[in-house]
Amino acid sequence: MYESENKKFLDMAQEVMGEAHTPETITALAKHAAELVALRGSSAGAPDLVSIGTRISECLYLIKDAVVATAGDTLESRKEAAAMCFSFLAKAVEMPRRRAAVHAHRRTIQGHRPRPERHDRP
Repeated sequence: MYESENKKFLDMAQEVMGEAHTPETITALAKHAAELVALRGSSAGAPDLVSIGTRISECLYLIKDAVVATAGDTLESRKEAAAMCFSFLAKAVEMPRRRAAVHAHRRTIQGHRPRPERHDRP
């Protein structure tokens, strides 16, 4: 069962990434997808939601780095990378784009990137 799921995630990552990939990127994406499926299956507490957001952000950065390395660092290549990431998550983890974006945003607001204090406000 585990081998067939891993193969499924590897195939989906290969399909979504197309030419902008390395074997390490494909393997890492498949690993993150397997972890996302395991996290979604567990009882979702606050730490699990942060972990889900972290995995989604890591998938986005892996794909972005691969696309930027081949196509250059432009706004269009970053948009393409985001679309590829959300497409991968929709296929592999069956997570719609909106839910994935909410989880990724939740990760950034729950202490991983703290806001600087503003002393100019009363």
